[in-house]
Amino acid sequence: MESKSLRLNLFPDIKKHIPDNTNLSLWQVKDMQWIKDCPVPADEEFKRVAELWEVE
Repeated sequence: MESKSLRLNLFPDIKKHIPDNTNLSLWQVKDMQWIKDCPVPADEEFKRVAELWEVE
């Protein structure tokens, strides 16, 4: 994973659902606010992650 930039952009309504014991140490976590019709930079991909952690 050293060649990857692991950035995790989280909206406030999602961040509050992450379990306290979730290890995000490999990620650069950024708080986000949604901007309607905001384009994604040409060199980046915007993907929605279906499942970031397992709920036990």
